[in-house]
Amino acid sequence: MGEEGFIKTIRSGVTPEGKKLDQKFMPWQNIAQQDDEALKAIYTYLMAQPKLETPKDLAKAKSEK
Repeated sequence: MGEEGFIKTIRSGVTPEGKKLDQKFMPWQNIAQQDDEALKAIYTYLMAQPKLETPKDLAKAKSEK
């Protein structure tokens, strides 16, 4: 998605794939009013976090053994 897609998604509440963000899980309306600099900082922080393994990731790793 990239930084621009992230900012557009936060501002609109809709992903590039057309899915609406659920306010219960992603409080986009609360942060949509932040300026671009703040949203870029949030994006940078999120991208710096270690990836969490999902059940799908674990199943793929298991099948590759």
